Amino acid sequence: MKLHEDNHIQDGGDKESALREEFSYRPHMMYEDRNGERVEVLTFDGYEIRVEAWTVEVVGSQQALKPYNDAGDVRTIYETERTEEKRYTLNPDSDLTDESDRVKAFAAIVFDADAVARWEASQLEEPVEVSDPPTEAELIEIERAKIISEYQAAIRSLQSGYTPEEVLTFDQKAREARIILAGLKEPTPLIDALGGDRKQHAERIIAKATLFAQAAGAAEQERNRRLEALP
Repeated sequence: MKLHEDNHIQDGGDKESALREEFSYRPHMMYEDRNGERVEVLTFDGYEIRVEAWTVEVVGSQQALKPYNDAGDVRTIYETERTEEKRYTLNPDSDLTDESDRVKAFAAIVFDADAVARWEASQLEEPVEVSDPPTEAELIEIERAKIISEYQAAIRSLQSGYTPEEVLTFDQKAREARIILAGLKEPTPLIDALGGDRKQHAERIIAKATLFAQAAGAAEQERNRRLEALP
């Protein structure tokens, strides 16, 4: 199982409920000034926690072109990079004294009796031959996969709060909103079903679609920049 930077939980299994209760989902991280924030992505494989940690450095920002609410507030989208990267593993016997509260909370959930038994059993097994370290090409592919995974997580965060079925209607609703605002007579069944003022619905849908496009574009631009920087 994996606890991502935004607290998205991947393959939580029987621990997912406890993890969700402990770690609140952060769907709007790209709008937060997180300069100096220490980040830890945690992966549990049955008896060990792999920690991937880094410090966030804000390297730029841009204002969204449209407000995100009726009060006219405009969000800032922050561009970030990683610094002070560190990777290490923890097991049930590890001393967690110097670990962050996030790591301690995660360990308290995943290091249950079953994990301890698995760890103790692993220490009784015959040692295995250590494989060769990854080649430069393999390290590049690992980094490429990480960049793509983080981009996909950013897009998922933009869709948080909506069911998969609602996400599938986004493009059609935006198309119908443009029809209404252009004064055309084509059918607009999804917006009609909302009732009330069709024009107000259309304006709100276009505003949300614009914000989504801006944030998704920024995430894609960051992904492309990092991919192009790979050897």
